[in-house]
This record gives sequence, structure tokens and C-alpha cells, in this order.
Amino acid sequence: MKRLSRAQRRERFLQLAADTFEELEAWYDAHPEASFGEIEAEARQKRRELMGQALAVLINGRDSGLVEAPCCSQCGSRMHFH
Repeated sequence: MKRLSRAQRRERFLQLAADTFEELEAWYDAHPEASFGEIEAEARQKRRELMGQALAVLINGRDSGLVEAPCCSQCGSRMHFH
């Protein structure tokens, strides 16, 4: 990812959030009879995806030097942003 200004990172995050909202709207349109629990489960998944993307923008979009990826607590290998 190329280095982005603070304003560019903010705009990218807001776009990601808007995209997530639209995905949830589309999912709910396709599942109008979904229970609150089902809606919540879908929203939690989308939130996890959004936060991963937001962290990638925040960390990788900065020009603050290299950030070493953390190690996986289960296998010990370096983690990668997706």
C-alpha cells in the first residue's frame, strides 16, 4: 500500500465503512426474515472485516517506518494483513 496522508487514510476508512454498511443492507434485503441474532452475527463478521481493513490502512498507510507483524499465538509464525 502506498503512503497516504491523514486525510487520505480518513477518507479510505470512511469508504470502507460505507461499503460495509451497504453490504449489511444488501444482506438484510436478501434475508428479510432474519432474526436479531442472525443480523447481529452477520454484523459482527462485517465489523471484524472492517476493523482488519481499517488497521491495514492505519498502519500500512503511514510513513512511520516498518512495523513488524505480530506472531500468531497458536503457531508462532508471523501474521499477514489481508
